[in-house]
Amino acid sequence: MINKKISMMVLLVFLFVACTETSDTLKIGAVLPLSGYGSETGQTSLNGYELAIKEINDQGGLLGKQIELVVADHKGDSTQEALSAYNSLKLKGINVVLGPHFSPLGQAMAPVACDDDIVLISPSIGIRGFVEQCDLIFDVWPADYQNSKLLGEMVVKQGHKRIAIIGSEQSWEYEQAEGVKEGVESAKGNLVEYIITQDKPDDFLTEATKIVGANADAVIFTNYGYMDIVAKRLREQGSKAQFYVVILDEARKNGAQGAFENAIIISSFSPSAEFIKKFEKEYDATIDFAADTSYDSVMLLAQAITATESTDPERIAAYLLSLKEYSGASGHLTFDSNGGVLKNSVFQTVKNNVIVKYYLAIR
Repeated sequence: MINKKISMMVLLVFLFVACTETSDTLKIGAVLPLSGYGSETGQTSLNGYELAIKEINDQGGLLGKQIELVVADHKGDSTQEALSAYNSLKLKGINVVLGPHFSPLGQAMAPVACDDDIVLISPSIGIRGFVEQCDLIFDVWPADYQNSKLLGEMVVKQGHKRIAIIGSEQSWEYEQAEGVKEGVESAKGNLVEYIITQDKPDDFLTEATKIVGANADAVIFTNYGYMDIVAKRLREQGSKAQFYVVILDEARKNGAQGAFENAIIISSFSPSAEFIKKFEKEYDATIDFAADTSYDSVMLLAQAITATESTDPERIAAYLLSLKEYSGASGHLTFDSNGGVLKNSVFQTVKNNVIVKYYLAIR
């Protein structure tokens, strides 16, 4: 009986593989938050993926096949939901997965993908150590720690005498808070408050009261998820401090209801003018964080598949690891030996509720 069961399982596996190999489409998976927390980022990213895939398919596809994007919604920032979404793609025989976006989810998913021999390409993790999990893990967004450290140094050089930092326990947000703190301290700045909140919604009255009470003349935000609430609360409490931010997107800017007006932002979000025009024409929407790197994730994968004439994960990974430079929708990227990228940071500000370029003058 046991031998018959084993034989049947082997036959089913063979039939599944045969069906996959004879499919007229090349399936790529994507793990995205399309509902719940972060859904605005998920939709923007999906648009970037789909735009790239449309262009590739219009030109004949890859290896004679059309690309089919198989999307799994992880419904917010739950690690359990993200792993469940990932597993749903794995069960469909998919061996290349795009995503995720949030650092804790990436940190949980990367070692699993390594064990499963699946290529994982994130457009936006931005945390140190992610791509070092194994040779199959890639990130098209630079690790943000150096940007955060630079921002801390710049705030001191701008002449601020009483600086507050607010981050959270979420891994990316905490790492950026530490980076900003290192920058402030290395520039001999005066840090009057260093606040790490829980990673959950709150009224943040206690935190705002501390910062106002410390008479901070500069506040640096790394608590991306809920920084709009904190910014609003600070202005309501009478803070006149200059706000500085590590990455600001449209959703958080709008959620702050004007509190981020004149804020100074450091970011690696620098889509090319050509891509902005193309994206806005296609979707009749303002381009936002992760659209460009999502597009580039697909284009880099397509380049690897075309060059190797293969969908084998190890061959794709080896090709991507061999790249030194790439110019795409997100600008000019320089690759490190681990599957991460480096690129120049940009400064931005908010003027009349619009995020625009900012040229920072050092005092």
